Amino acid sequence: MSHNTLPRGGSPWQRRRSAAISTIGEISETEADALIAKYILRDPARPGRDRARTGTDEGTVAVWIVISYLKGADIAEVARAYDVPKEAIVAAIAYYRRHRDLIDARLLLQHEAFNRE
Repeated sequence: MSHNTLPRGGSPWQRRRSAAISTIGEISETEADALIAKYILRDPARPGRDRARTGTDEGTVAVWIVISYLKGADIAEVARAYDVPKEAIVAAIAYYRRHRDLIDARLLLQHEAFNRE
């Protein structure tokens, strides 16, 4: 295996997170579209699907942060921690499912930056 290749099944943090993300069950594409339209925000000053945020006018949190937090918490805990509706967390998961590679790359970069310090 090369140093640039993840082990089969992904890294340990990807495997832990996948269990939390699957807890919302399957929602239809229509439901996912509606949640994403309602809660996912893109910042024109910070372009990139990996930089999307979820929440309401009262507050938002980056989708990649939500996904990272879900490796050790459930949807209700994450919603309380960031003071956003549970539906905003489900919207983040739906958005993540559509842009998994980009958001996983963001998580990997953040993990690498944290471990350098």
